Amino acid sequence: MTSGAQEKAGDANLFDTAQKAICQKQWAQAVDSLKKLEKNFPKSDYCCESLYWLSYSMNKLGDSIDDMNSRLEQKQKAVQNLGTLFKNYPKCVWVKDATILRIEIAEYLIKNGLG
Repeated sequence: MTSGAQEKAGDANLFDTAQKAICQKQWAQAVDSLKKLEKNFPKSDYCCESLYWLSYSMNKLGDSIDDMNSRLEQKQKAVQNLGTLFKNYPKCVWVKDATILRIEIAEYLIKNGLG
C-alpha cells in the first residue's frame, strides 16, 4: 500500500470511528477521534466535514459537563473550531450547517453571560 493510500485509509478509519461514536452519542470518543484526524491528517479530504462534526460533538460534550465554567469553555472551543472551518474552507458544503450551529452555541453562551 502506498503512503497516499495508507493516509486515505487512516483518515477514513478515524472519520468512520468518529461517525459511529456520534451515532452512539459517545461525544468524548468522537472528539478524540476527530482531533486525531485533524492532527495526523491535516490535508485530508475529511477536514472540512470533520471540523463541523468536531464542533458539534464538542458542543454536545459540553452539555454533559456539570461544572458550568468547564461547560462554557467546551462550547467556546467548539465555536473556535467553527471559526477555523469558515476561515480555511469557506466554500465547504458544511458552512451552512456550521453557521446554524455557531448561532445556537452563541445564543447559549450569551444566555450564560458570555458574549
